[in-house]
Amino acid sequence: MTAAVAWTPVRRHLRAVRRSHGTRSPRAILGLVYEYLLYAFIAGGVLVTALSHAIGTFATPSGGTAGWLAGALAVGGTACLATGLVGLGPIVAGPATASWLLPSPLRRRDLLGARSAAVVAGTAVLAAGVAALVAASVSGQEPLPVAGVGAAVGALIATTAVLVQTAGAAVSRWAAGIARAGLGLSLLAVLVLVLVTRAGGTPPPVDGAVPVVAIVAPAPAAVIVGVVAFRRLDRVGTPSLTRGAPLVAALWSSSVALDAGVATSVVEERRLRRRPVVRSRRNRRPGRRRALIRSSAVAALRHRSAWAWSAGLVVVPYAAALMAPAFVVPVVQLACATVVCSRFATALRAVAGSAALRRIVGGGDRELLVLQGVVPLLAVTVWTVPVCASAGTTASLLLLPLSALAVVARHATRPPRAATMTLYETPMGISIPVELVQDLSRGPTLFAVLAGIQMLLG
Repeated sequence: MTAAVAWTPVRRHLRAVRRSHGTRSPRAILGLVYEYLLYAFIAGGVLVTALSHAIGTFATPSGGTAGWLAGALAVGGTACLATGLVGLGPIVAGPATASWLLPSPLRRRDLLGARSAAVVAGTAVLAAGVAALVAASVSGQEPLPVAGVGAAVGALIATTAVLVQTAGAAVSRWAAGIARAGLGLSLLAVLVLVLVTRAGGTPPPVDGAVPVVAIVAPAPAAVIVGVVAFRRLDRVGTPSLTRGAPLVAALWSSSVALDAGVATSVVEERRLRRRPVVRSRRNRRPGRRRALIRSSAVAALRHRSAWAWSAGLVVVPYAAALMAPAFVVPVVQLACATVVCSRFATALRAVAGSAALRRIVGGGDRELLVLQGVVPLLAVTVWTVPVCASAGTTASLLLLPLSALAVVARHATRPPRAATMTLYETPMGISIPVELVQDLSRGPTLFAVLAGIQMLLG
């Protein structure tokens, strides 16, 4: 049996070989760092300004509503974070690492230790930011202590996800199920809170011992779980490390190319691979149009995650009505309706994005798009019924399903992105790709117009 080799001298040798090539000069590296920092400061300043303005318009719920709502949002955010980490890995090995380093006799504890530490640190920073945002907008507490609690909880979630990854696929499935159950529990808590508030009741105030436990417990627990997970990194298998590599690569490609279609296609492929065996049925009522609508309906009925998204998003407009101004709630309704319609519009996107598929099916392009839009329109109409009591007038609620379908169809029917584009030089020396801006704004522009109409009607 070959003895395990330490990763540190191998890494030092690889870095020396990489530096010997001299692919980039120090001046080029400094220019690249300056460009990244410039864009980061500009985007960060815009984001902080927008969040400060948005938080100023929020209304903090009175009484015990704020504490219970903040707790429900914290549980929901924790569940979403755990679901994402368990689904991705959280430690991911790319093709080069999987082909060259994992089969070699390197100690995986040393090889994967830095990656696991980066995952824990990134998750802690993300959780701290979200916790501070929730504290400032919902509960009205000081953001810094709550951010510390969020960082500790995020580190605990990340270390637990790493520990789950070392335990195997079966434990990962159980952990993902528990995280989804926690998300459902948080949505149920928000729904109960909304019902109690609308009935004129006042939830009891949150016990003061709960924040103390939340502050003291997560940090040492994260340290203990992190030590155990680090010692078990030698047991993690290659399939577990490479499971989330396609999705991470797709997310990176989508961020670079500014095209979310790459990531959504990979997510859809992963969903179809998880689908169990289904039974085929004979179409007893012949007809091309009827068959197309029936196939879309059957695919929608089998899309379990779309139904879960629809059920969860019912609560969001009511939660927005508790802490946001009245004119914002119709926009939240439109955003949620667009997400619901998009989840059921898989067939619409497939037909709209493939001219070859439209030729095989037959019929006019407009006819096919109308037929494939029947099921998403019906789904978002059914979703609108339980949301009617949150806000809006009769005109805005009648227009809501049509607006959501229009946004989804507008984005699905965008033309293929051209390899060449026209650059517009501004007086500040910044080049703006005109075709790229038009392509990216095809769906969001219509959403902004329809959101303004919803605000006027609501």
